[in-house]
Amino acid sequence: MNNNREVSKITPEYRPEIDSLRAIAVSLVVLFHFDVLFLKGGFVGVDIFFVISGYLITKILWTDIKLKRLNLVSFYLKRIRRIIPALSIVILLSLLIGYLLFSPEHLVRLSKSSLFSSLSIANIFFWSESDYFDFEKHFKPLLHTWSLSVEIQFYIFWSLLIYFFKSSLKKHLKIIVFTIFLMSLTASFIYSGRASGFFYFTGFRLYEFALGAFIFLHKFDTKKYADYLFISGLFIILGSALLFTEGTIYPGLNALLPCIGAFLVLISFNDINYFKNIFINKYIIHVGKLSYSIYLLHWPILIFYKYYILNPVSNIEKFFLIILTLCASSFLYRFIELPFRKFKNNKPIIKNYILLLFLTTFFIIVVITLKITENLKLNNFLSEENTKILRELNKGKEEMIRIEDEAIKKIKNNNYFINSKKVKKVLIIGDSHASDFYVAMLNTNKFVDFDFEYLINNDLNCFKKQNFKDNILNEVKSFFNLFNYCQNKIAIFNNQRAFEKAEIIIVSSRWESLIDFKKLNNLFNITGDKKIIYINRRPKFYHIPTLYLKSKNTINETININKDMSINIFNRQMQKIFKELDVQLFDIEELVCPKNKCYAFKNEKLLYSDEDHWSLYGAKYYGEKIYNSKFLEMIKN
Repeated sequence: MNNNREVSKITPEYRPEIDSLRAIAVSLVVLFHFDVLFLKGGFVGVDIFFVISGYLITKILWTDIKLKRLNLVSFYLKRIRRIIPALSIVILLSLLIGYLLFSPEHLVRLSKSSLFSSLSIANIFFWSESDYFDFEKHFKPLLHTWSLSVEIQFYIFWSLLIYFFKSSLKKHLKIIVFTIFLMSLTASFIYSGRASGFFYFTGFRLYEFALGAFIFLHKFDTKKYADYLFISGLFIILGSALLFTEGTIYPGLNALLPCIGAFLVLISFNDINYFKNIFINKYIIHVGKLSYSIYLLHWPILIFYKYYILNPVSNIEKFFLIILTLCASSFLYRFIELPFRKFKNNKPIIKNYILLLFLTTFFIIVVITLKITENLKLNNFLSEENTKILRELNKGKEEMIRIEDEAIKKIKNNNYFINSKKVKKVLIIGDSHASDFYVAMLNTNKFVDFDFEYLINNDLNCFKKQNFKDNILNEVKSFFNLFNYCQNKIAIFNNQRAFEKAEIIIVSSRWESLIDFKKLNNLFNITGDKKIIYINRRPKFYHIPTLYLKSKNTINETININKDMSINIFNRQMQKIFKELDVQLFDIEELVCPKNKCYAFKNEKLLYSDEDHWSLYGAKYYGEKIYNSKFLEMIKN
């Protein structure tokens, strides 16, 4: 009798406000991705999901411990049933549509991302590629699965923590969760601004889950101020979505804001008086129930449509795409999500062996697809003419890679400027954009009087301006004698003898952020007798080979429609800084896009090998342009 009473008290009950909060979270994410209603920070919806997961998973695990029925296999099977079947269907559909629609290069990338998504490590895959907010997101229909991988990694970590330390956790669980919260938040605060890839790192998101866990672990008395806390939470979430942008350092401390908003909503809901009927209604709850399917489908639908039309999506198109997402989500929820999740008499309707067969078949298809796409030749996809163009492009890439390899060898041997007959010694330093520029100089016969050398350096962002937390981190690393990557790179940089021999230094990079150009300039020109010329950020377009395959006859018009406009803004900021520093800046943007008119295809050849790197022909073409521009005057005078 008493035991039954105890079970009824701690068995997880349905909380409708969670589905309502899910509806808000997924709506923010969808509106952000579709660029609707000025919600530039709608990505905070993912953080709300993390808080909800922290609460629910802690509640499920702790309830099972109290009832002495915690079984990790059973727990993992339920999580798999909740997440993987619907995800598998979306991945398979994406592979099918990708095969019909994507260029060979993007199909291979899609196949790789599908494998990593299947293994719940998509966050690691996309971390290795580029920034979440990067322009290349338009070619990644499975990019959004990074958050599902983070969730699953949390499930594994949290369940193992609670399972193996359950005896000691009974007394100290709050302290342990609070310690995890503080450690994760501190690390996220210190490191999030240092590299865009940290956006995907599970360790920097743990504090969001931990905050959700506190909702279950501590009983909050909110009766007096429930309505104020509730409405404050909603305003904090909405304010974050409106005020945050893609330039906001994230997650860091900033992600704590929407998490606090979700926290306030969940702890106060049971005691509110005025807002229940607004927040809890069948329409919002229905969207909340569909939220996982909506999240899975909305991004691939948008990306594939954009890829197909090659033009900006109009508002009316966005409206119909959102309607399509809702319809498809209802189908996925009803016929995939629910059947796999349903239990009858404590037994799953779809048996475990069927689930295993389904998942095994799915994984085999993903692996086979990856192998097939990696081994497919261009002529399996393309006409003879297009195959010839892309093969020529690939040969040019091989030549560019060979030149970079030689540059790496030169760093080890330090044999720069051995051709003493040349009038001017010019050192080109930077990343792959600098390499493009170097190839352009080498392949332009008119620069005969100049001895060009290329010093590869992918760490110019180490010269970013130090803020308060950077200084704290440097002090901590110094105190504990920890390895400091950027300080080490700058020290190596200081010892480059190529600087001593060079008379002119040209600095080119795929600039990700505005750095301390004054500090960098002083390092280059310690003796004060060198001419330093910086090159601004090169324009970035939709993947040029893909545009060629889809719209050869209109490619030079199409690239201007699909140009990344954020680079224009960045270059204007750069020009302002260099004007104040009184340092020479060569405008590469004006060279490749005179009077804002850009070209990607000339003389039946592609000028670019991807979104912003020159092809070998493009380097030769722009080498002539550079010679006939103001650049020649800059290095001569």
